[in-house]
Amino acid sequence: MATYTATINVDASPAIAFAYLSDPLNRAEWDPSVRSVVANGDHFDVVVGFYGKAIDATYSVSELDEPSRIVFEIGGRVKGRDVIEIVERDGGASITLDLDVSMKGAARLLDRGLQVAFAGIGDNIASELKAQLDRVGR
Repeated sequence: MATYTATINVDASPAIAFAYLSDPLNRAEWDPSVRSVVANGDHFDVVVGFYGKAIDATYSVSELDEPSRIVFEIGGRVKGRDVIEIVERDGGASITLDLDVSMKGAARLLDRGLQVAFAGIGDNIASELKAQLDRVGR
């Protein structure tokens, strides 16, 4: 299993950050590894790029506690959980990302390498998320 945790401070208010982050269709804007997101009933079909390969995943919202917490469950060829916590701070919000993902089946042999790659992927996600929320928060 690969994990990544980071806290970023953004200019957007908690309400704006929550509205933006709770809509999975926005994910491709702030997660550089996401190639596409398509709504499909109560879940979202997501295609993630990993080392030049397309990996299909299914995201579903398992918890919404407005405006402070969002939890996504991830299934498909990968499994995982994204927990996003939002706290008000002076002039904006502080957002903690707690991301966990692992491969299924024989691909689990790649989990150790996934952890190394996931650190860089997570840093890119946090950086892009900050940029997007600073933009929408203005």
